[in-house]
Amino acid sequence: TDFGVFVDLGGIDGLIHISELSWSRVKHPSEILKAGEKVEVYVISVDKDNEKISLSLKQTVPQPWDNIEDRIHAGDIIEGKVVRLAPFGAFVEVEPGVDGLVHISQISERRINKVEDVLNVGDIVTAKVVEVNSSEKRLSLSIKEALEEKNKLENEQILNEQNQPEMTIKDMIQNKDA
Repeated sequence: TDFGVFVDLGGIDGLIHISELSWSRVKHPSEILKAGEKVEVYVISVDKDNEKISLSLKQTVPQPWDNIEDRIHAGDIIEGKVVRLAPFGAFVEVEPGVDGLVHISQISERRINKVEDVLNVGDIVTAKVVEVNSSEKRLSLSIKEALEEKNKLENEQILNEQNQPEMTIKDMIQNKDA
């Protein structure tokens, strides 16, 4: 159904509500499960009076924010997919179930009026991790800082190449014979 999935528990049906299907956002249960598929579920509650069993699929796998600091650190440059736009910024999924916020001031090197002027849902972006706060499940990202860092590295590479000693034809011939 639009609101969840009914699971046959051997003669008794239980319901996995759409919010219990995945740690990520789910638009429709058919994104996660198909009719006839066998699944392992977690029993949330049993209401004998109303003959209802509430189940969870997502609680059978680790919560994505658990130990996030072991995987993502401030200063990391990561890729993610824009999953939602808001007037104040864009939410970027960096791992299934882990979304970070790129504040509107951190989307571009130039000032923008609307997030939609620069980003669309579905865009893949590169961003720098500004802050990781697992207790509040917050991840702050900056596309602007990632771009600045990329430009800095490219400039350093160009400078390094320019500082290489000049090679003569004689040097090239000697290196070829070596």
